[in-house]
Amino acid sequence: MRNKSGFTLIELMVTIALIAIIMGGTIPAMITWRNNAQLSRGARQIYSDLQNARKMAIKNNRLAGVSFNVSGNKYVVFLDINDAGGAIGTFDLGNDQVIDEKTLPPNVELDSADFTTFNNVAIFNNLGFARGLFNNTENDGSVTVRRAGGSGRTSTISVGTGGNISIQ
Repeated sequence: MRNKSGFTLIELMVTIALIAIIMGGTIPAMITWRNNAQLSRGARQIYSDLQNARKMAIKNNRLAGVSFNVSGNKYVVFLDINDAGGAIGTFDLGNDQVIDEKTLPPNVELDSADFTTFNNVAIFNNLGFARGLFNNTENDGSVTVRRAGGSGRTSTISVGTGGNISIQ
């Protein structure tokens, strides 16, 4: 009598077909999960840098902030070293010390940055409030990031007048 061990061709094809069906269902979900994780990582990165700018302003008793370049998908964390205050509401290399230059994670884009006084710049004063130097004006607002490719999913990082920062 002959020993029959191993798989038949039909058994092997059925197994491969089942693996293909399972993979077909899980790969799109994993891609979506990865993209959402990248968006979340980008929002947390901006949140952390805004918190760090606020802490720097308090620690150094100076204005500090984050200047967003929406079209370039980058931003700069800075410390105002001579109290120029960003008179025109933009990061000024001559009056500001660059602490860090950042880009967002892959597949994440800056959608908008809108603050009350300085449009694309979040500024914190020496008490940690979101206020500018001139007239102590409020500078609350928000930054929105989105997934690249037009998926419609966004995350918003808000800065309140009191310096509170949150992710929605």
